Amino acid sequence: PSPDLHEAISSYSVAPVVCFGTIYGDSSGGKFTKHPDLRRVGCGLSKIDESGNLSWAISFNLPGKVQTVPRGELFAIVRAAQLAPDGATIDFVTDNQGNYDRFNSGKSAALLTNNGDLFKIIFDGIRVKELIFTVRWMPSHLDESDLHWLPPDISALDLKGNDWADKQADVAATL
Repeated sequence: PSPDLHEAISSYSVAPVVCFGTIYGDSSGGKFTKHPDLRRVGCGLSKIDESGNLSWAISFNLPGKVQTVPRGELFAIVRAAQLAPDGATIDFVTDNQGNYDRFNSGKSAALLTNNGDLFKIIFDGIRVKELIFTVRWMPSHLDESDLHWLPPDISALDLKGNDWADKQADVAATL
């Protein structure tokens, strides 16, 4: 794999990004999302502290010829696993229910999907690095007025973290 699959620098810091704890990921097709031949999918990751302040956020493009937003959402999970140190615990929060469902259906089922190549990278990385890696789903594009109807495992902090990841994906989609 190319070096850009293994290294990332925060847009807010010159320090290398290390993934552990709760990580938020998102992707965007940008202004050409409805035009597959022009689409360049951007991805974003973010981490916030216990007060909801941004710890770091990064943006990057989805590599390869297949440029779909669901694949970009999955590549954000790949990147989080790649940036995790050995033995890390990651609670990855995504607003892509399909990738959440496929990840949580297990490796064997996930490998049979259209994006099985990326699922292989994820599950192999989890095994090799001995990660404790969970993927949690939340609805997208919400604000605190929506908290009353959300499942109990979705918090106001999750809304903030997801919003930061969404902004980073939008930035990358313009590159």
